[in-house]
Amino acid sequence: MIDVLKFDINNLRMDENILKTKFKKTYESEVLTKYKYKFYDSELFNYSKKNRDEVEQSIDDETKLYKVSHHYIYYIFKKKEKTGKLVFNQNIRRNWIDYKIAADKKGIEYIDIIPRKPLMPRVMADLSYYNFIKIIELYAEELAIPKNIFWGANVTQVELGANLKFSTTIKTKNGFEKISLQGMLSSFGTLKNVPEKDTYGRSGIRFKADAFEISIYDKLKRIIFTKEIFKNKKESVKVKRRKKINEINHFIRYELKIKEVSSFRRESFADKLNTLKDIKDNWDVLLTSLFNTTEDIDFVDFLSPEIENELILSQLDSKSKGLFYEYLIYQGVKKIGYTEFIRDIIPLVNTKTKRVFQADVDEIYDKFRNKNHYNTSYEKMFLDTLYKRLDSLKVKPLLYKTSIYTL
Repeated sequence: MIDVLKFDINNLRMDENILKTKFKKTYESEVLTKYKYKFYDSELFNYSKKNRDEVEQSIDDETKLYKVSHHYIYYIFKKKEKTGKLVFNQNIRRNWIDYKIAADKKGIEYIDIIPRKPLMPRVMADLSYYNFIKIIELYAEELAIPKNIFWGANVTQVELGANLKFSTTIKTKNGFEKISLQGMLSSFGTLKNVPEKDTYGRSGIRFKADAFEISIYDKLKRIIFTKEIFKNKKESVKVKRRKKINEINHFIRYELKIKEVSSFRRESFADKLNTLKDIKDNWDVLLTSLFNTTEDIDFVDFLSPEIENELILSQLDSKSKGLFYEYLIYQGVKKIGYTEFIRDIIPLVNTKTKRVFQADVDEIYDKFRNKNHYNTSYEKMFLDTLYKRLDSLKVKPLLYKTSIYTL
């Protein structure tokens, strides 16, 4: 559930040997000294630091790159004082993956507890409750900080989310229909009280508020771009492999980024994110609260896979816009309500054409309503998958242990 996590520990006295061996002095003045944790020398967390370019895709411009800023641990203290401040900013989900890779190579035994279903590729695996505890306590041990002090750290920023897997086909009465990633992303209309909506080209969207953001995007495209997979492959090979994977599955990430915990006012999250211990103690509640953020999303009942495919095919047959106009009529009647349409709108129609008009509208309404009979709207598919995924990350379902993530 947790990705990027930022927190600090005040009035902390670091072990001098830890500062000498695991930190590098990056700044010094008459007033203060600043140390930075040496990831490249770490035996536990250096895999991605040495093997992946730390770049991500800009949300404003797909072709613009920027360096990832969530890979640092600083210790800062004033020279006249014996204690200082530890500032921690890490993607701890990636850290856990890096730790497992390093442990596998070094023959270090570890316990990896994952949800029963659905299993994800290792690079997309969400951090479970027990693995969250493990990675936090590994850092406490690595930095020689008492665990009770580490768990009491003040959380300032956090990303909560889940990676979702969708089959690219769905069964209907007419056979199997293709699922469109763009169609699913198009179903996210607006977010309550958040007017700003950005797009990741055709691969994602973001609702941006002052204290938080909600993003939904193509996770497979992102991890290829950040070189978490296929890092040494040519661009043409990456495109080919991505296309091949997308013939079977789409991977989407739903993510809540809380930019300022102290300013985040959603009641269901209150007093559950202030410290690392709060996150640990309220893990299941946070998962439920994360799902409930979808209640503020106004989904556009835009398309089902069946309707989308028929609209697309209609454009191959001719240049007629008739089917699209019919679909708009269907959506209009559905928005008003069929009973209200008959009661309030039909009486306004000219008496001579009223019967024919109603018959035509009824025919169009039934035509599209029947295509939604199988509950295959993108909204329902997304919400069902998100609910199941978040539920699988709760404490109780985590029942078995393994050392390898599998498909």
